[in-house]
Amino acid sequence: MTPSDMEAALCAHLAQLVAYPIAWEDVTFTPDLAQPYLRVDNLPAGSVAAGIGENAMNRAAGIFQVMACTPTGEGTGQAGQMADQVEALFRRGLALPVADGFVRVDKPPSRGRAIHTDTWSYLPISISYYGYCNP
Repeated sequence: MTPSDMEAALCAHLAQLVAYPIAWEDVTFTPDLAQPYLRVDNLPAGSVAAGIGENAMNRAAGIFQVMACTPTGEGTGQAGQMADQVEALFRRGLALPVADGFVRVDKPPSRGRAIHTDTWSYLPISISYYGYCNP
């Protein structure tokens, strides 16, 4: 398994939420002010040796951040409902099969403080994950 495999599994799992368009990293996306959407940012946190010796697996971890994006001025209700759905999908203990292992969600997803601009409000949902990769 590689960090890229882990990210692909997390993205595929999020794609199950078909109610909202998703702005994927480095993919052209033009938001429609009439349609809330989700935005994805993968934040790798690096790897550490998971054992002793040069052939020990590496424990790769990161934050899979999903932003619930809603038009500014419509209140927080819809963003909260979107976050509820993301959190239910990525519950603590989730293990997604990847190549020769699993990518695991090791903490309950957490919400950050909303960010407001003139046109959009963004509610971040942070999903902590890890997996074991070959050295």
